[in-house]
Amino acid sequence: MCWAVNCMKNKLVFSEVKKILVIRLDAAGDLILSTPFFRNLRDNFPNAVITALIREYTQGVLVNNPNVDKLLVYPEKSNVLKRINFILSLKKENFDFAVSLSPIAKSFFLSFLVAGKRTFSYSYSGRFTANIIASLLGKCPKLDIAGLLSSGERVPHEVLQTFVILKSLGINPKEYPLEAFPEAASFKFAESILPKLPAIGVHLSFKWLTGGWTEKDLAELVKALKSGFPHASIVVTYGKLENSLAVSLKKLLKNEDVIFAGDYSFSDWAAVISKCSVLVTTDTGALHCAAAMQTPPVCLYEASTFEHCSSQWAPWKIKSKILKKTDFKIAVEEILKSVGELIDI
Repeated sequence: MCWAVNCMKNKLVFSEVKKILVIRLDAAGDLILSTPFFRNLRDNFPNAVITALIREYTQGVLVNNPNVDKLLVYPEKSNVLKRINFILSLKKENFDFAVSLSPIAKSFFLSFLVAGKRTFSYSYSGRFTANIIASLLGKCPKLDIAGLLSSGERVPHEVLQTFVILKSLGINPKEYPLEAFPEAASFKFAESILPKLPAIGVHLSFKWLTGGWTEKDLAELVKALKSGFPHASIVVTYGKLENSLAVSLKKLLKNEDVIFAGDYSFSDWAAVISKCSVLVTTDTGALHCAAAMQTPPVCLYEASTFEHCSSQWAPWKIKSKILKKTDFKIAVEEILKSVGELIDI
């Protein structure tokens, strides 16, 4: 896919850049996918202060990341006056330029208010409101995902999409792996709940319950992994949004020796995933957390969006298995085979 890349009207003098703002206001998985961008930014602006503006629940992703100097949380739950004051405080920082890593209207608008046309981003064709606001920033490279899919072309990986911004800055990006930096205490915590290794992780998501799959099917998948790999621990991870699903699964697996590890801090969750020999997951942020922690994933993508999602959000720079989520019985056989090919027992 060829992008039309536009550089700044006045050539950027890298050595003169002192302050950079990077805005990413979507999910934790997307922020993990942004870590190669931050590393490239640090490579090229070693003396600049790099500030990341993110959502509250994703901030653990960038804690201890050496390529980010400051973390700011956007006050999305505050009243209008507090948000206006927050934006004014950002504007006073006089950033040399801003980056909108999320091709969404809110991020574009914030970038424009803080840095005006000193903003770099990209946009998607077909997003009417976002593109109107993006036009205020100047010319943004556009990606026509629908056009690519209709013509049989692959959608660029999200990491590579962010690299278009680096190229707009005049940077030739390096394809670094994903990164996360859990606390030392988190690794000790992970060891305490996973005394028996190797371990196979299964990440819960309501995406499992599509295409005719039920909670009972999910429980049967866990049982099949226990039966197929009797020398491995089975650990089920989940976030706050999946608490109800975890409760149901615990009841269905009450007589099984399965470890449930859920609603943890990002640091503890990432450390638990790092102890797994393989992680079985649907298309969620857990997939990218696994890649950042060098845990090979088996990832199932929805059949209806497989061509798009398995390309844009594929496992990045990690040994993996990509499967299409199909009929339960067929899928379980493919999952067991894939785990067997990846796991190191």
